[in-house]
Amino acid sequence: MASAFRYGEIPGVSIGDTFADYDAMNLARVHRASQGGISGGKDGSDSIVVNGGYADDVDDGDEIIYTGGGGRHPNSRKRHVADQELTRANAGLLRAYEERQPVRVIRGSNGDRRFSPASGYRYDGLFGITEVWPENRKQDGFRIWRFRLVRLGTASVPAPKSDPDETEDDNTSWTGGRQVSLVKVRRGQRQFRAGLLGKYGLTCAVTGPVPKEALQAAHLRAFAEHETHKLGEGLLLRSDIHALFDAGLLAIEASTGTVVVAPSLRDHSTYGPLAGTRLAISADLMPDRFALADHYEAARARWALEG
Repeated sequence: MASAFRYGEIPGVSIGDTFADYDAMNLARVHRASQGGISGGKDGSDSIVVNGGYADDVDDGDEIIYTGGGGRHPNSRKRHVADQELTRANAGLLRAYEERQPVRVIRGSNGDRRFSPASGYRYDGLFGITEVWPENRKQDGFRIWRFRLVRLGTASVPAPKSDPDETEDDNTSWTGGRQVSLVKVRRGQRQFRAGLLGKYGLTCAVTGPVPKEALQAAHLRAFAEHETHKLGEGLLLRSDIHALFDAGLLAIEASTGTVVVAPSLRDHSTYGPLAGTRLAISADLMPDRFALADHYEAARARWALEG
C-alpha cells in the first residue's frame, strides 16, 4: 500500500540511504509509488526516481532535466508511440513547480553512472523544479514534458528569470527553504504558461518561433482586473511584444487576425513592419475573439486620446 503524500524530508531517512527495491522505498515513505518514476497525481508530486527510464533524461548531478511520464512504448525507453499529456503525475510535478514545493530525488542503478548507485536505489536529497516546458522529440516528433530540477541547499533558489511575468518578486523560495518573504504572487500563472506552451508550442503569436526563454504568457483581459487564467483568453508572446501588448501599443484585429500597431510605432524600424501581418498561429487555435476585440477597442481608444 502506498504511503501518505508528503513533501520534503522524511523523518528517519537521510541523504545517501539506499533501498533494495520499490517495496523498500515505499515502506520508508521516501517514494510512495509502487511503480513508476513519479510519485503523486494531479494534486502534487513529491518524489521522482532517476533511473534511465527515458532516453531524453539528462543528469548532471546537482541539476537534472527530467522527462515526464507517458507516451513511451512499454518495452522501450527510446521508442515513443504517443504524446505525453500534462495530466496525473506530470500535472503533479507542474503543481509542485507552481507552489514551490521541494521534490525528493532518488537515483537508481540504471541511471547515469557518474551519479548512480552500484545497485538498488539511493535517496539523494531535495530538489526544486525551476522550469517546465513541452518539446517535440527530434527522433519521432512526439511531445514530451520536461522538468528542470536543481538541488536545494541552505540558500533559496530564485524564481526562474525566463518567466518574469509569473510573479511580482523573484525571491520566492520553495517550502522548506530558509528564506521568508512576503510577496504578491499571481497564483496559477505558471500553470497558465505551461498550458499555453502545450497549446501553441514555442511560438510567439505575433512573430513566430522563438526560444522558450523569450516567451511569456499574455492575458487578453488584464489579470489585475479579472484575476483569472483562461487558456482561451491567453497568448504566448515574445517578451518585448508582450510589453507592447500590455501597454496598448500593439493589438490584434479579431475578425482578420492581423496585427495593428499604435500610430507612435508605425515608423519604428522593428515594430512598424508588424502592422497588417497575420498571426503566426493557425485559425483553429485563435483565442477568444470577444477578448481580442475588447483589447483592440481599448487600445484604439487610448490612441485616440493621445491624438
